Amino acid sequence: MRVSCAKLIVFVLLVCCGFLSAVDCDPRKEDAAYLYETLSKNHIDFFNSVDRSAADEFFNGILAETSSMDEGGFYYDLLSIAALAGDSHTSIAMDGNTVSNFDFLPVVFDVFDDRLFIVAAVDGYENLLGKEVRTICGCTLDEILMRSRTIVPHDNDVYLLSQIKNTHLLIVQFLEAIGIIEPGAVPVAELADGSSVLLARIGYEDYANGKRTLLMRKQPETLNAFSYYSAMYLPDDTALLVNYHACAEMSSLPFTDFAEACLALVEKEGYRKVLIDLRYNSGGDSRIITPLVDGLEKISEERDLDVFVLIGEGTFSSAILNALELKERLGAVFVGRPTGGNASHYGELGMDRLPNSGLAFTWSTKYFDNGIYGPLVPDIAVERNIDDYRNGIDSDLEALGVI
Repeated sequence: MRVSCAKLIVFVLLVCCGFLSAVDCDPRKEDAAYLYETLSKNHIDFFNSVDRSAADEFFNGILAETSSMDEGGFYYDLLSIAALAGDSHTSIAMDGNTVSNFDFLPVVFDVFDDRLFIVAAVDGYENLLGKEVRTICGCTLDEILMRSRTIVPHDNDVYLLSQIKNTHLLIVQFLEAIGIIEPGAVPVAELADGSSVLLARIGYEDYANGKRTLLMRKQPETLNAFSYYSAMYLPDDTALLVNYHACAEMSSLPFTDFAEACLALVEKEGYRKVLIDLRYNSGGDSRIITPLVDGLEKISEERDLDVFVLIGEGTFSSAILNALELKERLGAVFVGRPTGGNASHYGELGMDRLPNSGLAFTWSTKYFDNGIYGPLVPDIAVERNIDDYRNGIDSDLEALGVI
């Protein structure tokens, strides 16, 4: 619902505690005030990680600078308001207009063994593929993460890193927002070999339509990214892989039917190991997986059955709840890396749009306390390996000896 300018003036005056004597109907100030008011009123515990007076002071600073920011900078101002909640689910989306105002770097990054590498590049930068990056604009990855804490919503450091490397580190306005480059300047990357390279600012159209060269020669055959859920035979004929990439139903194959087929296969083939892949599952409805868990539990009561759950930075929200259920009911062994979501976390989203820009934003209405705090950690830890990544080898399944 749109909030009248008069109501926002009253709200901002109350929040600012005398900082502003009056507020005109500036669309940006209106959007920022609407965002802050809505989140502080509707989030189940918006000030759980920040003092209210400190949050008000931070918000006043945002209001004072909105008129001087470009569109990209204003987006990161709004995102930093959402980040006050200390909650990955409370955030503000990028829309097409926002993205069109960004400048992009000509390379894409990923992290292996805690080191930053270039894994994709536009034409003219292919020689950088596979190179390790020591600093960007003079800052190490750890320094970038530290500067990002007040800007990027996150539950834990795993999620923060994934958001930085997968999204924000591609955007030059983000580098400006965290203060490591001046507006309009050209970013510089220092490579591990001591050389430096200028990274051109690329407009959205050129970035979206440009040709990219990838370091990955092929995707792992075990990924099967085109379905919410699927099953796959493995070279180890005692093991079945179940990909569960989204807690959601496919209209072409209801999950109950899929679960029945998987369970029948486990019985028929006498599988002793079932691997459930949650590495790319960012959540949805946690109840959907129940028929599969129920059936596997029944089989495990009748004979030996080892269940392994693959987890990682992409495991989030309802997928966390599914992993915990599999651990509790089936004694599942976690394999991979710590999860992007916390075991106990905020969730069940509310959503609205800003009155002027129309940007969608979300907040949490419930806290799930599972008695475990921080990310889920693997029982069998497997580091990401850049050579495996390049050659399309699934390091987690290789560690288990099933491929």
